[in-house]
Amino acid sequence: MAGTPFTKPKLEKPSEMSDFDAGKVKELLNDLVRFKIAEGVSKTEGDRVKAELLNLTSDYQIDEWPFAVPGLSAGYSKSFDLSTAATALITKGVKREDISKPSTTLDTDAAMETLQNNGLLNESLYKPSWDTRAVKAALKAEGLSADDFEKTGFRAGISTKKADQETRDALNVHMGVHIHQFGRQEQEPNTGVIASETEAPVNGLQNTDVLADFAGADDYDDCANIDDLRIG
Repeated sequence: MAGTPFTKPKLEKPSEMSDFDAGKVKELLNDLVRFKIAEGVSKTEGDRVKAELLNLTSDYQIDEWPFAVPGLSAGYSKSFDLSTAATALITKGVKREDISKPSTTLDTDAAMETLQNNGLLNESLYKPSWDTRAVKAALKAEGLSADDFEKTGFRAGISTKKADQETRDALNVHMGVHIHQFGRQEQEPNTGVIASETEAPVNGLQNTDVLADFAGADDYDDCANIDDLRIG
């Protein structure tokens, strides 16, 4: 085959959009990618800290949580793992009906098997779902445009493209530094002025600016279409 391979043209902002509004859009996208990164990193760090707390205190006989810090409600929570306990009993030979109670939730597998065994299972018992192709064909036949039923939303997420791996890792580390330093500001003596964040590195990294460039990220299934997004 000969010829020039098709290259998807780079999307441009609307010609009538002012530079101010275009700059504001990039500023908001800049905020959005930070918050998306923070969302994932804070969840990971929160789970890690809770696991570390539980592991550390498990070496001691503590019935009631004796520690407290302002702004946090913390303590042990215990729940009975009913499913695991019931499974353990069944493996011991206990009959399911002896440890079960009546339910209003239909066992669809059992119901379908019963209907099928009695020759009663047919299409009328299934809930129909809309057929996209059929609906669009019917709209066309009725002189209606499918475009009139399109809804526009906004989708944004952290790029999963291989080319963005380095940027994504750098942003995760950068956000981790911020999370560790957040709230750990020291007050200057006798001034009431909050000092700058600690200069001590976290995990061997200084709190330096990270540059993220998602230019050309046009994989709509995996990431937001962020044009020339920079984190500074």
